[in-house]
Amino acid sequence: MSATVHHYLDAVNAAAAALASSLDVVAGLAGALEALLAGTEAAAGALWCLDGGARDLTLRAARGFSAVGPPTRLTWEESLAAAAADRQGLLRVSDLVRLPDLRGEAARRAGYRSAACVLLRSRGTVLGSVEIYDPAPDRFGDADLQCLLAVGHLLTLALENAGLREARAAWESTFHSITDGITIQDRQGRVVRVNRALAEAAGMPPEALTGQPCARVVHGLAEGGEGCPHAWALETGEPFVEEVSHPVLGGEFRISTFPLWDAAGRLQGSIHLCRNITKERDLQQRLSQAAKQATVGELAAGVAHEVLNPLNIISGRVQLLLGRPDLDPAVARSLQVVTAQVARLSRIAENLLTFARERPPRRVRTAVNELVEEAVQAYEPVLTQAGLRVERRYAGGLPEVSLDWDQMVQVLTNLLSNARDAAPAGGAVTVTTGLEGEAEKRWVTIAVADTGAGIPEAQRARLFTPFSTTKEEGEGAGLGLSVSSGLVRGHGGTITVESEVGRGTTFTVVLPVEA
Repeated sequence: MSATVHHYLDAVNAAAAALASSLDVVAGLAGALEALLAGTEAAAGALWCLDGGARDLTLRAARGFSAVGPPTRLTWEESLAAAAADRQGLLRVSDLVRLPDLRGEAARRAGYRSAACVLLRSRGTVLGSVEIYDPAPDRFGDADLQCLLAVGHLLTLALENAGLREARAAWESTFHSITDGITIQDRQGRVVRVNRALAEAAGMPPEALTGQPCARVVHGLAEGGEGCPHAWALETGEPFVEEVSHPVLGGEFRISTFPLWDAAGRLQGSIHLCRNITKERDLQQRLSQAAKQATVGELAAGVAHEVLNPLNIISGRVQLLLGRPDLDPAVARSLQVVTAQVARLSRIAENLLTFARERPPRRVRTAVNELVEEAVQAYEPVLTQAGLRVERRYAGGLPEVSLDWDQMVQVLTNLLSNARDAAPAGGAVTVTTGLEGEAEKRWVTIAVADTGAGIPEAQRARLFTPFSTTKEEGEGAGLGLSVSSGLVRGHGGTITVESEVGRGTTFTVVLPVEA
């Protein structure tokens, strides 16, 4: 074996070592190109790669060029690769000046005469080319071509592996970027892959879920438990969709199960796609509730309108009777009871109309403490008569808020009325104002607290629903809080409740402060 062959073998070994030792693909390709130049003693070399299905080549590595280097991109027509494709993938050019058309134009512009090129092919697909150049004509012989072929083969393997790594990285990134939970399981129903979204929902790292039965991870069933759609997918080869309340992931989920086939059409396992539909369900329920309230509102408006007229007539007749000088005192007391009940029915009917006809607030800049004090002063005699003391805790320096004075007084009157009904004699009703947030996001708060028995948790969720009440039968229509909630929402605010059984209840109105 001649020294020249040993020299080329050393170059091939050096190229293989450069590709194997470097974790950086670009650095490995450049190292292999340097080994090729050392073996062939070429002046310069370049590695070009095709961009996917395009016909343009991108420069991946270049060595040996002076000030006039190769461009970063070439069209196929300008490349030596196009000429090599016409010659079974291997090209030797004695003089680039005589090469027809545009092929080799970049090398000619750089001042080179000799060139050799080998196509890099993988399964019949051209990945690119590796080329060597020299300023002298007729520079490269058969041994140089053998060295070029050997290094080209190594570069092809490196590009294939790099492509696989890039494709895997892209797949991994896509898999973990999907916000729906995904698991892939084998035929035995064991999880082989799980994405980040499902692992986070389960509160465990992905690797901790790998190997577990999908019946437990995805469906919350005991291992081998009946009802896992994985078995359905294997048996029928058909997808399966279910909506469940999930005990493991927490919330309402739509779980779609798909059979997993390999390239040969063999069933390999299944894929679960888990979408959290809790918010979707909540929205559907709110829309349904809104539709019901709209229907109730229309009915309530009609009933209230029809009821108010006869109530006014009854009230007028009773007042006439009460005005008679010869009226028996016992009858007068009975008529006063009738008057009180008619007034109560009128208030209920008016609340129905308010509920049904939520008008937009007529806003004006308002000093909140002044509004609150007016409502408290107006209702304080009722609270005092019930044996309750009123405590005021108003924050100073509150900003003005754009609101509808009458509507907000109505809200506060409803809250004070509820506090009177809830607190026993000797208790207290505390009215507090305050300011929350900072800078451009601020809210004024108005809280009404009582020292009553509190509201059980099971009843709190329905407090703002029309006709829901915690009072004894006949003591309330259950419209006050629903009306108040609608009025506060119309101001862009919220009304919340905090309650502790045996300690009392606090309703808090939160209103945005507009600049």
